[in-house]
Amino acid sequence: EVYWQPWDKENRRTDLKWPASKDYDMRFDCAEVDGDLDCRKGNWGNDRRVIKNFFNRVSYHLFFSTKKPSVRSVDDVLNGHWLISDMYQRTLSSSPAPAPSRDASDAEDFDFSP
Repeated sequence: EVYWQPWDKENRRTDLKWPASKDYDMRFDCAEVDGDLDCRKGNWGNDRRVIKNFFNRVSYHLFFSTKKPSVRSVDDVLNGHWLISDMYQRTLSSSPAPAPSRDASDAEDFDFSP
């Protein structure tokens, strides 16, 4: 559910000025702090919770059974105003790590003789 909050990607925090609608989960008030998601409130209530290393994880297992916003296309998600949209944009704009070389000329020469 945290993924569907309205997200201000410029200020890296919940967009509390975004108009409420069924497509956004308005229960959250979070900010990115040093890679963590620091929330003053959320779907758990008004207690502060910090989700450590939220923005620096390698992957997420995304499944949505309680919140299903009206999304018709991949572009809707990528260009949306949700936290998940910003996460996808960051991931897709990152340069992938170079693949390991399979070229034999890049291999180091080792001398295995006794």
